[in-house]
Amino acid sequence: MVIKNSNGNILPANSTAKKLPLREFFCWMGFVVFLVLLLPSAVADCFPSSSGLVGWWPGDGNANNIAGTNNGTLQGGATANATGMVSSAFSFDGTNAYVQITNSAVLQPTNFTVECWVRFTSLDSAGLGGSPAGDQYIVFKQNTRTANFEGFDLDKTRTASGDVFRLIVSSSAGVSAFIQSSTLISTGVWYHVAALRGSNFMQLYVNGQLERQTNVAFAQNYGNLPLYFGSTGQAFWDHKLKGNLDEVSLYNRALSSNEIAGVYTASVAGKCKAVNITTQPQNQAVNIGSNATFTVSATGFGNLAYRWQFNSTNIVGASNTSLVVANVQATNAGNYRVVVTNSFSSVTSAVAVLTVNVPPFVTVVPTNQTVLTGANVNFSVSAGGTSPLNYQWRRSGGAMAGQTNATLSLTSVTTNDAGSYDVVVSNVTGSVTSAPPAVLTVNVLPFITVAPTNQTVVAEANVSFNVSVGGTAPLNYQWRKGGVGLAGQTNTTLSLTSVTTNDAGSYDVVVSNVAGSVTSTPPAVLTVNVPPFVTVVPTNQTVLAGANVNFGVSAGGTLPLSYQWRKGGVGLVGQTNPTLSLINVTTNDAGSYDVVVSNIAGSTTSSPPAVLTVNVLPFITAAPTNQSVLAGANVNFNVSAGGTAPLNLQWRKGGGALANQTNTSLS
Repeated sequence: MVIKNSNGNILPANSTAKKLPLREFFCWMGFVVFLVLLLPSAVADCFPSSSGLVGWWPGDGNANNIAGTNNGTLQGGATANATGMVSSAFSFDGTNAYVQITNSAVLQPTNFTVECWVRFTSLDSAGLGGSPAGDQYIVFKQNTRTANFEGFDLDKTRTASGDVFRLIVSSSAGVSAFIQSSTLISTGVWYHVAALRGSNFMQLYVNGQLERQTNVAFAQNYGNLPLYFGSTGQAFWDHKLKGNLDEVSLYNRALSSNEIAGVYTASVAGKCKAVNITTQPQNQAVNIGSNATFTVSATGFGNLAYRWQFNSTNIVGASNTSLVVANVQATNAGNYRVVVTNSFSSVTSAVAVLTVNVPPFVTVVPTNQTVLTGANVNFSVSAGGTSPLNYQWRRSGGAMAGQTNATLSLTSVTTNDAGSYDVVVSNVTGSVTSAPPAVLTVNVLPFITVAPTNQTVVAEANVSFNVSVGGTAPLNYQWRKGGVGLAGQTNTTLSLTSVTTNDAGSYDVVVSNVAGSVTSTPPAVLTVNVPPFVTVVPTNQTVLAGANVNFGVSAGGTLPLSYQWRKGGVGLVGQTNPTLSLINVTTNDAGSYDVVVSNIAGSTTSSPPAVLTVNVLPFITAAPTNQSVLAGANVNFNVSAGGTAPLNLQWRKGGGALANQTNTSLS
């Protein structure tokens, strides 16, 4: 445990700080536990090593330089396994122990910073030569001289006020510059000390704070002797370090105040040796075809090696702090991590998940449909892409309210629903529209608005049947008679010319379209009426008065036929049969007879009229009378007679015909 005292100094667990009463001790311990559990951020992280670090001797079990090849050797019983500020530390007995590092050009920087942690177990140690009491050498590099021989010297010295830290540099001419800390040194306390030389200045920091600085006009001067920790290496002037030294570091430049403060603030974490990932690669969600970049930030000493992995498999050539996955495809989705390695450790980052957002794509487009009015219709789409997928159905390019599922359901469709339908599928990356649009054709079964009507015509007339219909065009027509199709009759009008009775019958029309067919009903009846005509006319007759006479007629035409017999063109009352019967004819019945035959279609008169001749037998109305005359007298016999003319007379005598006596008078 490291606790700061009231002066800001760091006290180790075994320091001589005032002991607390038991009750207060447990209160403080409870507070510390609280801080550890609830305030983990208060624990410092290691500080990334700054650039220009040419030597770093952490004292972790040996005197090796982990920043280069300038390894040191433990001399005079020095060890590197004492409890340090950061891990283990060098331990010096103040008499014989020190660390020696062979001279090298990198140990002779023009500008420099020396920083380390130091803890004194005693403020006095064995001295050699003229070195005054109270001095203890921490880090020392000799110049080319034997007096004023400090190339750079970070040490402890004694003043009237107490022991302080000191930085001395001396030129090749023996000109020296030095600065001392204001902090007074105590034993058992870890101090962070940083001594630096810039181009024209030198500074001394204790526990992260600048305590002294001064200008320096001369150049650095170095000899070829080793670099020493805890000693000058010279018997003519030396006081060994009695205590511990940890994390000794040499830079070839003057560090900034922030860098020095950073090392101090890191405290027990120290400068970063092992790999520590400070910024983990983050999950990413990118669109397909774009680039994804994963970045890691890590600290750790030396060169950090990066090895990116995809689903725990190394990615060839991926060895930078950033991994760029170019033109990302669905196959690139998965887990990414990076293994960061240095000479001390290897650390695997947290997994960063790459989500590849695939733009929506349509795998199965909605298809055209043709239905009848009143049907239910479902349009469906199959789509892929990153979920969730959103759907918006459209009709003729206009969004349909509430239609946001993969299936569009339309119930009891009408012709108003006919049109083109598509669906816009969208997700986080964008949208796609199904193409081509699905066309909904709503077919209407043919229906008859005006059916053909019955017709009654006279033979030889022209007849037209018409129908008016609706339904999905084109409409096809097939006229029928008696249920049998009429060849060539495929228009809205059926025209029949010069009809005969053969054309009479029932007519309908079958109207069809892509949706089906309908037949006009009831059928339209064509009645073809035939005007009456006489096939056998009544014939002339000659009879004797008193005879019975029959005139007959044979006629055709549409039934019923009506008859009206006439004499001399005048209808005979009650004579309305095909036969005219005359009883006991007299000469009054003689004349011309015809018959008018009629029906619904018209009438006809038998022609020529039939002539009835009624002959009367001759009869004597005034017979010749007896005459007595003298011989030689002239005698006239006269006769008056009736009967049908012409009357022929033949006078006889004694029953014998008298020649040429054919007149009404016999003279």
